[in-house]
Amino acid sequence: MISWMQKHRKYLVVTIWISTIAFVGAGFVGWGAYSYNQDRTNAVAKVGDVKISVKELQSSYSNLYNYYNQMLGGQLTREKAEQLHLQDIALNQLIRESLLINYAKEHGITALPEEVAARIRSIEAFQEGGKFDKKRYFQVLRSIGTDVKTFEKGIDKEIIITKLNRLLALPGTPLEAKMLFAATQMQDQLSVKTVTVDPADINISDAEIRAFWEKNRSGYLSKKSYELEAIKVAVDTIEVGDEALKSYYDAHKTLFKNAEEKILPFEEAKERVRKKLQMKKAKTEALKKYLAFKHGKITADRNITVEEGSSEIPLEKIRTANVGTFIKTIELPDGYMTVR
Repeated sequence: MISWMQKHRKYLVVTIWISTIAFVGAGFVGWGAYSYNQDRTNAVAKVGDVKISVKELQSSYSNLYNYYNQMLGGQLTREKAEQLHLQDIALNQLIRESLLINYAKEHGITALPEEVAARIRSIEAFQEGGKFDKKRYFQVLRSIGTDVKTFEKGIDKEIIITKLNRLLALPGTPLEAKMLFAATQMQDQLSVKTVTVDPADINISDAEIRAFWEKNRSGYLSKKSYELEAIKVAVDTIEVGDEALKSYYDAHKTLFKNAEEKILPFEEAKERVRKKLQMKKAKTEALKKYLAFKHGKITADRNITVEEGSSEIPLEKIRTANVGTFIKTIELPDGYMTVR
């Protein structure tokens, strides 16, 4: 048993087995289909002594298609099913089941005819007034496009796999639990001695310091900085009236939405509209000042030094500019700035 499990271990974990039964109980509607364009008598795969027929593969695919279609509210398309690789999932599912069936057969695990009959009688979709109805049984199977032999073969497989799962679900022994715990708690023992060194006790000459600096001078560079003459237009200096706010909102209301992507009413969006309109007007004013600054009609209202890495002013345009270049409308959180 252990050797068989080691040989086939990657297939011993059973994924969800979506049987015809599950979809009978769910209402047997909306079945997906996939044509493999092969004779139904042919096998698409053989696992040990178990053959997987085209009909079984198509049925498995249909069940998966219906399952995902229900999860997606009936919106599953053929293209989406191909993206999900449903046909590959269906085949791999049948291969796993076949491995389990092979293993079960090697150990004499079977489904008795009376067990199959009892399972079928217990399915509510085949009952009338709480009792199994043979006529309804045949009607339901016809409605879902399957025959008695195929359906009962699926029930037989389900019972065998259920029995096998019960046998494999063995509880751990106290000894195994103890060994597992010991393995997780195992650790090395170390002997540690702390050695303390006072930097004041280390004598270093000026020559040694200079030699170290010469070797590592690239690590002791000051940050690059930019000297700027600037004119700033702050948004809080821009006055906008309610009429202008309402007009801007009406023209750009799609810019003002809530977390649910719904357009906010004017009163709820008013402050956001104000900030947007103020920034727009500040940019226009900054462009005017840029032209006047560039032509010498006005002078800078401030001199600032900005170091590389500073978040105060965006440096993208400044890094590539030549000395003396005028740069217009650098956007800031609270307005716009023109610099030289």
